[in-house]
This record gives sequence, structure tokens and C-alpha cells, in this order.
Amino acid sequence: MSEAILETTSDLILVQRAKESYSPAVAELINRYKGMVYTIAHKVLKDKDEAEEVAQEAFVKAFTKINLFRMDCSFSSWLYRIAYNTAISRTREKKRELEYQQETIATCSFEQQAKVFSEMEGNDRSRFLNMAMQKLDGDDNLLLILFYYDGKSIDEVAQITGYTTSNVKVKLYRARKKLYDELQKILQDETKSLL
Repeated sequence: MSEAILETTSDLILVQRAKESYSPAVAELINRYKGMVYTIAHKVLKDKDEAEEVAQEAFVKAFTKINLFRMDCSFSSWLYRIAYNTAISRTREKKRELEYQQETIATCSFEQQAKVFSEMEGNDRSRFLNMAMQKLDGDDNLLLILFYYDGKSIDEVAQITGYTTSNVKVKLYRARKKLYDELQKILQDETKSLL
């Protein structure tokens, strides 16, 4: 088929030819839909480079699974769905990566604060910690007590509370951050009262 003929050929015929590994048909389909596939990825990801990567990944997925395409629906809708799902998956990966980074930072901050407390006298340390713990809601308080005071593992805390392990990790991260913020407020107030 010449280029001029390919450009006027229907999607369904091009898909049929793509299923037969006819590369000019694949190239024509990519050429027809690359703009919209990129646009979908960009709208979801809001990043040009990421959108380009996801668009390429979507085309690879589509043509790897071209034999799964049923000829009773629109090829463009099928392809756009793949592009959208690929972009959403990338967003979830980025979110998990960001949560992990934030958890690492929070753990470091918590450990730094713990060092300051370890240098305090035992009575002061317990008093400030108890004051901060009382400011947390019951759920946060319970998670911190189970994990830090009682030494339960994430899996054990999940079994006790009925949360999933990933939910326990997120909730612990948030509880540590709240505790850290409360401790900072208490220490600032304490420092002001000493001046």
C-alpha cells in the first residue's frame, strides 16, 4: 500500500493489517493518534517529558496487545483507554514514590527530635511526650503506642487494627508527623516560658 492509500484507509483495515505485522499500517495508526494520546497523557500527568514517555509506552502496549482488540468497537477509544490507564498508573507510581520520600524525611525528623528528647532528663522527656500524645486523636495515639511502645510490627498492628499494612504505614507516618508538630509547639512554649 502506498502512503496516500494508507492515509485514506479506515482504522479497522489498518488494525487488521497491523495484526498481520504490516509495519506501514502500524506507523499510520501511530501517526493518526499520536497527538491525542500525548494530549491525554499530558492532561493527566501535567509534565511534557512524562507525557511523551507515557504516550510511547501506551503505543507499545497497544501494539503488543493488538490481537486482543475486538473489531466491534472504535480503535481510537480502545487506544485512548490504554493511554489513560497508562498515565494513571504512572501517577500512582509517582505518588507512592513521593509518599516513601516523605515518610523517610518524617522518620529522620522524628529521629532528630527523639535525639533532643533523649538528651533531656527522664522526667521532662516523659512529661513532654505525654503532653504531645494527649493532643493526638485516639487512632493516632493507639498506632504510635502499638508500634513504638509495645514494639509491634507493621503486620501485627494491621492485624490488631484491621487496617491494611500500607494503610498502617501511611497512618503511622501521619501520626509521627502530628506528634512531632505537637512536640515542637510544646517545646517552643516551654522555651518561651523560661525566657
